[in-house]
Parts: sequence; structure tokens; C-alpha cells
Amino acid sequence: METAEYNVAAKFYDLEFKDVVEDIPFYVDYSINQGSPVLELGCGTGRVLIPIAEAGLEAWGIDVADEMLLLAKEKIARLNSKVAERIHLIKADMRDFTLPKKFKLIIIPFATFLHMKTKEDKEKTLRKIREHLDNNGLLIIDIFAPHYQRLTKKRDVSIKEIEKEGQKIVVTTFNQYDYKGQLIHISKFYDVLQPNGTIKRFIQKFTISYIFRYEMEHLLEKEGFKIVNIFGGYDKRVYDYESGKMIFIAKKA
Repeated sequence: METAEYNVAAKFYDLEFKDVVEDIPFYVDYSINQGSPVLELGCGTGRVLIPIAEAGLEAWGIDVADEMLLLAKEKIARLNSKVAERIHLIKADMRDFTLPKKFKLIIIPFATFLHMKTKEDKEKTLRKIREHLDNNGLLIIDIFAPHYQRLTKKRDVSIKEIEKEGQKIVVTTFNQYDYKGQLIHISKFYDVLQPNGTIKRFIQKFTISYIFRYEMEHLLEKEGFKIVNIFGGYDKRVYDYESGKMIFIAKKA
């Protein structure tokens, strides 16, 4: 994982994704039903982890990016002390971590699992998850469904405007598709308009993989999991491909 590149985007992360909230009730609900402790892999700035702790759960989060974890710690420091005490942050790689307990629920929200680019990366991650999952625990992996219309393009671009303390930031994202490797090479340009009219640019480059439904099912089963459900959205609708989302709920086989 390109740790340095995730650090580049950390300062913009909460601004860029502040509107992504539809998954939070879904994860909070599962956390309450499963009970403590809950582990999030790739917790970033605590977007999902903090609401889980606020709901009364002991919440553990791991991430590889120092800057993401620093921002999470700053947010946690502003919380009620009882909530803050329930949160544990660890710098670690989801392919290779060891924690002192087993978890009732392990989650990988927001397509973070796809930062595991190779088959070996994915297998290592699932083995570590199985190692840390309680015998009655659940695993939730949330990824996008590769849509044929998107995959017929060689590349695409999107532009989004965000603001930080009245300062305008233009985020330009270029995606380049590698069909042979089932990879998407992503370049993000954060152009920050300075008070003197100049632009300061921050560049983030990283690669994610994509995986198809039955490929993912096979991978989970191969690594000792039994699939409980596959949802197509956070409202628990049945997976239908057109929703663009695959949410796998699994337990130990």
C-alpha cells in the first residue's frame, strides 16, 4: 500500500467525503446487534469508527497512514471522554496485524478492501481477519460492483469542488483502467486557490483493484468463510448488480 500517498490526501479527506453518511447507520446497527468489540480495517480519520463508539461500542481501528490516524486522534480528543476511552487506534497493515483480542464484528467499509491489489494481498487480509474474528462474529466487506459501462472505458475523469474555511479546492480525479490486471490507476489533483490568486497543487496517486461477485464469493469461501448475505445497498436490498454495490456479510465456515 502506498502509505505516503494516503498521507497526501489526509488533509482533504473529511472535506471530500463529508456527504458520505448513508453507510453509517448500517454499520452502527450491525455493531449494536453483534456487540463489542468491533474492528474496522482501514479506519482512516474515523468517519465510521467514531459513530460506532458513540453508539456505546468498544471500537478498534487500524490504518497504515500516519496522517489519517493523526486526524482521527484529533477528532477523538474532542469527544466526550467516555466515548474516547472506547476507541483504540493502531497503525498497522490489514495484511499483517496482531491484536490482543477477538472481535464480534470486523468491517471494511467504503471499498477499502480493494486497496489490496493482488490475490495474495486479499488472501493475507482474509486470513488475518479470520484469526481475529470471534467464532460467532461477522465480517462485512463493502465494495463496488464493476459495471460493464464503466469497464468499457480506458479512462475517465471527474471534477469536484470543496471548501475549507472559505478556501476553494478543486479535486480532479483521473481513472485509468487496466483490464488485464483488474486494476484502476487513480491520480487525484487537489488544486487549492491561494489568497494571492495562485494555485497550490497536491497530487495523490494510488491503485485499487476490482473484483467480480463470484470471484469474491470464491475467495471468501476458500479462506474459511461462509457467506450469510450479499446486499446491493445499505438498506439491505438484494444484490442486483445495477445498484453498483456489493456488501458481503460472512461468518466463519
